[in-house]
Amino acid sequence: MKKAKEFAAEFKANPNNETLGKIAMAFLFEVKEIGEVRHAQREGALIAIFKEQDQKWRAFAKLSKGIRPDGFQILVKEKLPFIYERWIEQDRKRY
Repeated sequence: MKKAKEFAAEFKANPNNETLGKIAMAFLFEVKEIGEVRHAQREGALIAIFKEQDQKWRAFAKLSKGIRPDGFQILVKEKLPFIYERWIEQDRKRY
């Protein structure tokens, strides 16, 4: 699994939409990989992994010019709306 710095270097080397799309999909695939490594079976564990990936995306955005900090959340909302709703619902319950 790559670190935010590695994704930023990849984007800096080739700053276009195709590269960004590949990076975004890598973030989603990492959710699956992390879930398998951790044997995450409960919804809360999966949501925690999405939050971790969101934090990594925000670090990637800080290191990369023109990348939205909320880009991972937007991606999840578009590709996995059910997960996004559960994620947001869980955050609301915490406050």
